[in-house]
Amino acid sequence: MPSAPKISIIIPLYNSQKFIGTCIDSILRQTFQDFEIIVVDDASRDGGLQFCGQRYQNEPRVKILQHSRNRGECAARNAGLSAAKGKYIYFMDDDDALMPRALEVFYSVAEQSNAEVVHMTRWVDAQDENFTLSSKLRVKQRGEKDPSQRMLTQNLHERLLKEFIDSGTYVTPWLNFFRHDFLYRNGIYFPNTTRQSDVLHTFAALCLAKSFAKIDAGFYIRRIGNRSNELNASPEKHLRESLKSLPEMIKYMEEIFAKDLVSQLPRREQLQLEVNVIQMTMDSFVVQAYRKNIELEIIDRIVAEEIAKHSINNPQFVRIMFHALAFSNIARTLMAQRSMVLERQLRGGVNG
Repeated sequence: MPSAPKISIIIPLYNSQKFIGTCIDSILRQTFQDFEIIVVDDASRDGGLQFCGQRYQNEPRVKILQHSRNRGECAARNAGLSAAKGKYIYFMDDDDALMPRALEVFYSVAEQSNAEVVHMTRWVDAQDENFTLSSKLRVKQRGEKDPSQRMLTQNLHERLLKEFIDSGTYVTPWLNFFRHDFLYRNGIYFPNTTRQSDVLHTFAALCLAKSFAKIDAGFYIRRIGNRSNELNASPEKHLRESLKSLPEMIKYMEEIFAKDLVSQLPRREQLQLEVNVIQMTMDSFVVQAYRKNIELEIIDRIVAEEIAKHSINNPQFVRIMFHALAFSNIARTLMAQRSMVLERQLRGGVNG
């Protein structure tokens, strides 16, 4: 019976037939070779599933799971995690790639530090959306302002405020390398929210990891520009979906707060952290709605309708929403917009 692999790489696949080969090939070319690749096809319609089945049929390390209907990226990642056998877990997006030493460095740091989570501080954006592994890449370095290698503070409240909220630790899952037993023991999964599940997943890891290492490296290549920016195309839709996700966000965070070290924090500090996370998940969508010059009355109506739909029998939703609006940029933006509207109305009356 073959031994379990050291690393399981989980890749949700959805309509990315054009790019998935580059993604998987970049893993197969790693200097560290003890891994399995779990591709979870989320009911693709472009032939990506068939492409993977044919191209990697003789590669036993590539395993393919299939959803009969589209269930979303969160469900695909969770399905891959349930099937994973590796000591460590790494998530990738289906249109990106890894530099050759990525897994070697992740594994080495995790083993030497005994960290439950290893966070990569930087990555590169490929300026050519059609790059391949043989391309001469034009890239832009991205990452944290302070990428020094260090263990995060063990003071949980300080860690969450300084490392996650104040310093803006990037929350996308492909920057993190997880020990499998840590995720399993703490029941950390991707919540089924329509928006910003990555924020909540990273927040859970930061809350519950007893050892968390950072490495000053950028081994991940993110393909940019190959998919339409739905946020810019339909801010009203994204605003509604963000509001719709709030009850699930609150439920997920309440589960975290009931566990281990987090439960020992004063409730006031828990509430502060909960509000901060909701602000992070909401601000970009609400502010974007204003930037697209949507009428203020429309934004008001969307918010009111979604709160009415999803706050029924959910006092926590109302409570968190009140605090989020009281302390976030959303409220300040709303007040500024109202002031400008009133000012224009007054000027119009005077000039008339």
